[in-house]
Amino acid sequence: MDASHNDKGNKIVQIYPILTRLDETLSRAILHHYFFPDLHRVFTPTTMKHLLLFALVWLSGALVAQSPANNPDYTRAVNIALGELQKGQCQPCIEAYERAFALSQHSALSYLRAARCAQLCNDPVKARAFADKAVEIAFSTADKVLNSTAEYPELKPLRDSDLGKEIQQKIEAAAKAAGFNLELSKELDALREEDQRPRNELDVMRSKYGQDAPEFQQFIRDWARSDSLCLLKAEAIIA
Repeated sequence: MDASHNDKGNKIVQIYPILTRLDETLSRAILHHYFFPDLHRVFTPTTMKHLLLFALVWLSGALVAQSPANNPDYTRAVNIALGELQKGQCQPCIEAYERAFALSQHSALSYLRAARCAQLCNDPVKARAFADKAVEIAFSTADKVLNSTAEYPELKPLRDSDLGKEIQQKIEAAAKAAGFNLELSKELDALREEDQRPRNELDVMRSKYGQDAPEFQQFIRDWARSDSLCLLKAEAIIA
């Protein structure tokens, strides 16, 4: 493999978790542009996406992914813990998370929530230990969760605290040590959200106006323009 492929592979390693969530159209375009320019004439978008993922793995080597826990006891424990956190009941929250962590330690989100519970209980040692584990499990996930206050409002006090600033510093240090570009990751997350927005609005627009209405047809035209822009942005990012 030549140096240019190595450089491209190293960059793709950084953005692989986000690329795998991109819409099939984006995946198809990236695969077409960078790896197999003629295959788009032969394969469907779904198949192209599968080929893209294969190509990414081939370029980047072994990649370790988090697997969600399927244990119903784990799921029950974290659901109880979150409910206790939302009620401000810190000790039952910690106890429920500790039961969950005895079964699985895969979730950076749960460890950050456990850190917030420990904060509420004025237990800085346990809070820091939970937070450190979140960064250890997946620093990129910890970064996204900690900074998504609209999606995870229960963690805003943690983010705004001194411990939150310390966690962010550790996330940045871990990313630097791993050669992971956090800013690029955020850029791709924003692109994914932009790409998915019209898809998420499709059923609402169809129900509201009807498929033949001028408003719905304008929505489809706007969607096509948005897709074209997303394709250009995706190719520019990977270039």
